[in-house]
Amino acid sequence: MISFSSYNLFRHEKDSFLDIIKRIKDGDTLLRNKFIDDFKPFILKCVSQLVGKKNNLAQSDEYSIALIAFNEAIESYNLDKKTKFVSFSKQVIKRRLIDYLRSTKKNNVTVPFSYLKDYNTGFYEHSTSNFEEKFYMIKTRTIALILKLEKKLRISS
Repeated sequence: MISFSSYNLFRHEKDSFLDIIKRIKDGDTLLRNKFIDDFKPFILKCVSQLVGKKNNLAQSDEYSIALIAFNEAIESYNLDKKTKFVSFSKQVIKRRLIDYLRSTKKNNVTVPFSYLKDYNTGFYEHSTSNFEEKFYMIKTRTIALILKLEKKLRISS
């Protein structure tokens, strides 16, 4: 649970919160770890909103990326601007997750079985007499398809 009270957010205006971020930026690693630990539910919520509900979200790659993004938000947060840290960190997390999802989508190629089907002789035919010939034909088509997909991936990258 986010422990905002431990950062005196509601007792002393924004200054105490900004002081904590400043101390973290100055190298207080114990405070950084506590700060990140207290914000883990917030980070999980950001991931869940973008990725959707998923089992074991806390063990996912998306959550790891969000933790790194939150740490990055701490480092890059400008104390002089009037933006709220929570809004800023949410935006950084969202951008990093979108980048990650785009990169995994680009590398995730699915080949339908229908591409491998031999329409002339019937892929599911139980004849064993032409088995080697059919196997060679399917193998050749599969290799050609893979080469074609590799070429498309190189062009799109």
